[in-house]
Amino acid sequence: MALQAKVAETGADLGIAFDGDADRIGAIDGHGRIIPGDMLVAVLCHRRLPRHPGGVVIADVKTSKTVFDAIAKLGGTPLM
Repeated sequence: MALQAKVAETGADLGIAFDGDADRIGAIDGHGRIIPGDMLVAVLCHRRLPRHPGGVVIADVKTSKTVFDAIAKLGGTPLM
């Protein structure tokens, strides 16, 4: 995958790419592993929720329980 190669080439910690019509994204970590979309939500919550305690995070039905649990553990309010 081109994104994995570019992350490796540049030594980036994270790579993000959009699909053709930009309604979905893909993410790669610094080790070339794919980050599933719902896990990306959890990653983003680690940065935002400490700044916004009790913040509501809306996710769809495809989001794993692990992500909803992480949101609650970080002090957020998960909402499906």
